[in-house]
Amino acid sequence: AVVLGDRFGRAASARLMTLAQDVLAGHGITAAQNHPYAGDHMIERHGRPARDLYALQVEVDRSLYLDAALDEPGPGLPALQQALTAMVTALTSEQPRAAYPLAAE
Repeated sequence: AVVLGDRFGRAASARLMTLAQDVLAGHGITAAQNHPYAGDHMIERHGRPARDLYALQVEVDRSLYLDAALDEPGPGLPALQQALTAMVTALTSEQPRAAYPLAAE
């Protein structure tokens, strides 16, 4: 499973969280929102939904991409890569590109 965290709406919009969850579901991956991980301080610090600046934390269960011993890449890695690529593509297509300052600024 995957957990998408946006600090309970403080770092991303519900629309983008739903989009991310729907894309993952389309790839056969169950995704929860904000439970048990709601995102950390960095997500809340840099996400500013009111200013159209979003942050989203993605927690991935290691069993989706590692072998049974959880220490080497497993057979699920290509499918997870494809799902995450599709999610990022959908999220970036949804938002117009703007000139945002770097997080370090």
